[in-house]
Amino acid sequence: MTDQPPNSSAVPGALVRPSGWQRFFSTCLDWAILFPIILLIALEVSTLMHSTAAVDSEVHQRDMTLIVHTLGLIYLLATLVAIFYYSIFHAWNGQTIGKMVCKLRLVNLDGSHVSWRKALARSIVYYGLTFIYCIIFFTANVAAIGIAGFIETAWVLIDMSFQMFDTRTQRSLHDRICGTRVIKEAL
Repeated sequence: MTDQPPNSSAVPGALVRPSGWQRFFSTCLDWAILFPIILLIALEVSTLMHSTAAVDSEVHQRDMTLIVHTLGLIYLLATLVAIFYYSIFHAWNGQTIGKMVCKLRLVNLDGSHVSWRKALARSIVYYGLTFIYCIIFFTANVAAIGIAGFIETAWVLIDMSFQMFDTRTQRSLHDRICGTRVIKEAL
């Protein structure tokens, strides 16, 4: 007889951790759903912004500020769509569409259902830097946009690294900050 703990999947009611790849795949599925919605918003915003631009095409082509503001607005709306998508689905039943397909669920550390407030906080923690990046985009300051973009990218990569490579808990940084975890559903 060994003194090793039993496999958590063999213990009834145990919270079984998914692999980082399962979480990554569920996120990819969610973004496959979000992308067409965001694309429609982007087309609408860019059409609206450019229809109100100067009629003179030479002036319009030189007005890079309009283009930067359009991109900033699109990015801001995309961030808000993502925040609401994740918040609503996680508060509703702990699963986005990607998590449903992958048989994953977001829960509190004790395995209980997450509240609306916690689901919203978790989304804001994850997308908060993206939101700040959107605000900086409106300054049209290329250096500030570049620095903010670097910081945002670093956050996403570090957060994803925790999720993918922390073999003990496989909890991302936003899960650690909010006291949540993603588990495999019992079959």
